[in-house]
Amino acid sequence: MRSMDVSALNDHIAQVTTIEGLAVDYWLLDGKNEVAMELASAARLRGTLDASLAFRPTAERLFAARFTEFKDADGELFDTATGGGFETVGRLVDPERAISVMQAANLLRGMLREQRRRIYWLH
Repeated sequence: MRSMDVSALNDHIAQVTTIEGLAVDYWLLDGKNEVAMELASAARLRGTLDASLAFRPTAERLFAARFTEFKDADGELFDTATGGGFETVGRLVDPERAISVMQAANLLRGMLREQRRRIYWLH
């Protein structure tokens, strides 16, 4: 069971990194110039965020009493990545939002890595 739990955490760490990359790319893309690229970028980000939700039941089991903390950090990443002018035509580049996405992703990745260490120490 431990190896499955660690594998799930590793997969989600990679997923968070993908979300971060897509969101940063999205928020640094000028939505006024390339509407098709804007739509494609938003769709990739939205799809990856939706796929990330599938980890929630596993996170609830692995984080147990700390699940609310995980859920809050995961929600912050989602809200930051999809806030502002997300999916609006003519959206402007938003470097501050890109930085906020990176900060939220770093926090969530740190929590996942800490939980992975706890699994190794407790078993």
